[in-house]
Amino acid sequence: MGMATVKKYLITIDNVSYYVLTSKDGSKLVKFELIKECATHSSEHINTRQFNDLYVLDSIHSGIGRNESNNIYNIVLSPILKKLEINHEYIKSTDSKFISEWAKQFKEHTKEVTIILISGDTSVSEFINSLPRVSKRNINILPIAMGTANALANSLNLNCPIDTFNKLLTQKLISNELPLYNVIFPDNSSKLFFIILSLGLHANLLHKSNDIEYNGMGVEKFQLASQEILQNYDLNQKISIVKACTTIINNFAYFALINVPKLEEHYIPSPKSKLFESELHVLGYLSNLPKDTLISKIMQGYENQLNDNIESAGTIYKSLQDNFCIKLPSWDGKIPRYKYEICCDGLLYNLLDFIPLDESRKDTLSIQFMGSNIKGNNIKVFSPV
Repeated sequence: MGMATVKKYLITIDNVSYYVLTSKDGSKLVKFELIKECATHSSEHINTRQFNDLYVLDSIHSGIGRNESNNIYNIVLSPILKKLEINHEYIKSTDSKFISEWAKQFKEHTKEVTIILISGDTSVSEFINSLPRVSKRNINILPIAMGTANALANSLNLNCPIDTFNKLLTQKLISNELPLYNVIFPDNSSKLFFIILSLGLHANLLHKSNDIEYNGMGVEKFQLASQEILQNYDLNQKISIVKACTTIINNFAYFALINVPKLEEHYIPSPKSKLFESELHVLGYLSNLPKDTLISKIMQGYENQLNDNIESAGTIYKSLQDNFCIKLPSWDGKIPRYKYEICCDGLLYNLLDFIPLDESRKDTLSIQFMGSNIKGNNIKVFSPV
């Protein structure tokens, strides 16, 4: 792919126009440069009152990590917020547990909070899952896409960090309530998710691409990891969906519950998904497909258009709108551990780690539709007007 640099208009303040040179190496954002020119646009009125209780939370290890060249807060956000005299608090993560620990301390003090999250999807999930109970509060989240896949930002059409920041400053965004889903594990612990919960190939891929050998890569790491999985894994997992009195049973190579259309900027595996609708789509590719056909179906996501109906021979694609369960075969000590790997919005688990010794239904995950209000926190996400 090679290096590419584009010049993006950001904002005009006091007859000075600000642009950002953004350099990408493949999918990786490697450099930002803020430049000033004599006004090429009319000065824009910025309603600074909209930014009361503004936080900028930077997950500095997301994506390829931050360095002197690609630190978007230092290079772009901070100078502009300072120029506009917009008060905010900047929080920089220090380790993998920082966001969760910070969110736990995020006590109620106002009824309306805006958080710019410079991160990927996993950091957003960690933040939401760790919020404390409050009486009533709106939390408005704006994702600045600096992770690897950035499914949330891409599904919002906010894939360009500079365009996203421009839209926030010029009030071209509205906040919408974010439907959340809860997965309950066999030991009754649970996690909220809003993008994807997967088993089979997708979960195996996320687990594998988390290996140290893929550190520092962009989305390209998924292509490399998938080659090893397709060559060495037995992608044949019996999964049952149990809903009321109905049970759907199939053997899947790939199984996911998805609430966003895009998992990458140009990858649309679930074209009928709509982020702000309380609905999960089951996307499954059956394990009896020849390997080349399976790969072709997975790669079809790069050709899909929004609202396409992709259900076909070997592909299960169905909408679910209320609670259900997922049942896997009971582990007998012989089934490979990777068949129980789970990806939950980028958070990686294995079902076998959640099984108490006396648990009789050790093979079941319960999925609950939760709405947007969690422990008094009404979770909202900005999207283009």
